[in-house]
Amino acid sequence: GDLAGVTPSGKRAISIVADSIASLSGMVKPGDYVDVLAVIQIPMQGQDGRVTNQIAVIPLFQNILVLAVGQNISGVASPTGRYKENAPAPSSGGNALITLALAPQEANLVAFVQEQGKMRLVMRSPADARIEPMAPATWDSFFQYIMPQKEAAQPVVDTNEYIEVVRGLSKERVPLSK
Repeated sequence: GDLAGVTPSGKRAISIVADSIASLSGMVKPGDYVDVLAVIQIPMQGQDGRVTNQIAVIPLFQNILVLAVGQNISGVASPTGRYKENAPAPSSGGNALITLALAPQEANLVAFVQEQGKMRLVMRSPADARIEPMAPATWDSFFQYIMPQKEAAQPVVDTNEYIEVVRGLSKERVPLSK
């Protein structure tokens, strides 16, 4: 039962600070799987050429094993399935450290994001291990989601070829048949 003993081969244990309201720290327990989101400011260049920071929520990782909550590491190893049954819920007062099992490069990215912004965890169902493509959330994507804009009608481009027929003083465009 020590942290090194429950860390899967090829993974690194890295802890993130999670407050009890924002990151499920009162409900997440060792052996659960979570998605990790980053809340950071991204420099964006506007139409006027000025660079401003825009807050974005970026999905970092999906289906990540929780190794420990605080000092509680019980419930991680389960020989019969993905989750150990009846793992005790950790006691959490205020802030808790949640330790995740990540690949070395993923651990580096988590350390970087912790210095730049905030981290959020999203709980996964025990029956769901799918990895899905997810786009970052920004003000633009938020407003597009809640107030979808119909795409502007594209002008109809006539691709037919014509020949101009002149009869006396009148001109007529006749399409060529293909």
